[in-house]
Amino acid sequence: MDEVLVDDFWGAPFPNSTLYPTTSKKLDPQSRWYVTTKNFREGVDDVWPIPESEVNVNPKLGN
Repeated sequence: MDEVLVDDFWGAPFPNSTLYPTTSKKLDPQSRWYVTTKNFREGVDDVWPIPESEVNVNPKLGN
């Protein structure tokens, strides 16, 4: 079984902020603002482009 990345992304902590409890969509014990949640997408996130500079050196990489 492959391991995939699925988790919440958090911003900077602001432990003394009075706005944090009412404005962050999710609460964090470290008082970090919630940014988003990411899920690994098979067939999208596991494919990396080959830089054009590398294809220029070896055209067979683009095939």
